[in-house]
Amino acid sequence: MKIPAQYKDPIGIKKQYAAYILRYKDAIYKDWLVEIDRFLKGFDKYRIDDLAFDNIMKALNLLASIAFNKPAFILGVTKAGRSVGLWNTQKYNSVKVYKLLGFNDIPPKVENTLVGQWTNQNVRLIKNISESQAKAIEQMFYNSSIDGTSTKLMRQQLSGILKGDDARYKLIVDDQINKLNSNIDRIKQQKAGIKEFIWRTVGDDSVRSKHQEREGIVYKWADNDAPKPGQEIRCRCYAEPKLSDDINEIFE
Repeated sequence: MKIPAQYKDPIGIKKQYAAYILRYKDAIYKDWLVEIDRFLKGFDKYRIDDLAFDNIMKALNLLASIAFNKPAFILGVTKAGRSVGLWNTQKYNSVKVYKLLGFNDIPPKVENTLVGQWTNQNVRLIKNISESQAKAIEQMFYNSSIDGTSTKLMRQQLSGILKGDDARYKLIVDDQINKLNSNIDRIKQQKAGIKEFIWRTVGDDSVRSKHQEREGIVYKWADNDAPKPGQEIRCRCYAEPKLSDDINEIFE
């Protein structure tokens, strides 16, 4: 029994989570620009000052580390994970047979562990982006000191670096929410005694051809070699529970 169309992909949660992360990112980069502006004012394009380079990079990495390690930021990431869990529960409650079979919840301890691990992974991935951006800025500074680039041009290059990573943050949001939703599906279905699932796509033009070919194929949850919906990068496919013929006849 297929789920309603509105429960195929938690688009609303993805948008809210992406906006939350980008707000934090923008605030961090605003602080970065203050430090960078101070650095550029004393920039000597004819001489590489290793100490100055070290100090500016330490400042940028420290600002990002402090912001992304704040309890308030981590709490926001955790809330996004909890929202996925609530959305998943609503999905199963929208289909009577799934609700009756007990797909609507998972043990709190299991959920806490799952969301906790997901939160840690998300924070690590987000911090990796800021670290790679800091390295790109460092390389830009170094090249500019060699080439004699003007500070005006350096500011233009800097703007390009800082504006070019929104897509990477959004990719993390899409991918990680899909993975969490997939893991919750697996736990709930196995807890309810479901041993097999039917591969389902969201049915739009963005679905990979390889995944289109899997549409309707039955896989076993216990088969570690079987592909799992939502686990490949940005995969929005989902697992439809494979119910017995007797149950299907009752609720058809």
